[in-house]
Amino acid sequence: WSDVSRGYRYGFNLQEKDNEVSGEGNSYTAEFWQYSPMLGRRFNLDPKPNPSNSNYNCFLNNPIWFVDLYGDTISVNGLKNETNSLKNAATANVKNQINDGVFAVFAHSSSKGISFQIGDGKKIKVNNAKEFNKYMYDNCKEWKEAIDNGSKITLVLYSCNAASNVYYDCYFGRGIIQTDKTIAQDISEFLYLKNNKSVVNALDGYGMFNSVGKFIGAQQQLDEKVKNTGQGGFVTIINGIKKFKKVYAYSGTYKPKKGLKKPIP
Repeated sequence: WSDVSRGYRYGFNLQEKDNEVSGEGNSYTAEFWQYSPMLGRRFNLDPKPNPSNSNYNCFLNNPIWFVDLYGDTISVNGLKNETNSLKNAATANVKNQINDGVFAVFAHSSSKGISFQIGDGKKIKVNNAKEFNKYMYDNCKEWKEAIDNGSKITLVLYSCNAASNVYYDCYFGRGIIQTDKTIAQDISEFLYLKNNKSVVNALDGYGMFNSVGKFIGAQQQLDEKVKNTGQGGFVTIINGIKKFKKVYAYSGTYKPKKGLKKPIP
């Protein structure tokens, strides 16, 4: 879609429109391709070709299920077919599901809340630690047992920007988002009161998954012009305090230009 009155520059696949090439909304530019939504094909050869597909192929011919933000690597589109994509991601990344006190959550989120997808397609958004705990307590037997027994909990949030104090909202184009206390920090403080050994590991950046749902890194975006700082990853939080960060950057994009990166306070 387009919004000429507001000067909105982006369209399909979150890419910038080149209206001067083929008319309004008929050509898009990314770092590694020039894409035609009319043909569903790229104008240049794929820089990372797949021998089983044409070098002009896009999204493995399935633009509903896959996205390719930069024209070089496809990933699962978590914004559509949400129930299946999140289930596939959980299945691909959590192999041994045993009651060991480690809980992995796959859900859409921002720094200010987490959205759970339930069976009938509805969403439940939790905006703070108490709401998060209530949802987990009511829907996960192992979580309920851990909370009731005061057991150590290690929570891993595969949830976009759950630990990001500053980031650019690239999905909705709402500019720079800032928050002093993220949802991950709030949950960490809550769990620490329950058991002082509890730890939260949460994403700083947008979680990226490959075509089979395997986690392939985090894309940290701090500026509209810089698509990836190369510093995305997991932050370890104890009692609301960020202790350290393990960089697990999604490598399918370019490095930021010097001088454009904005520091996280």
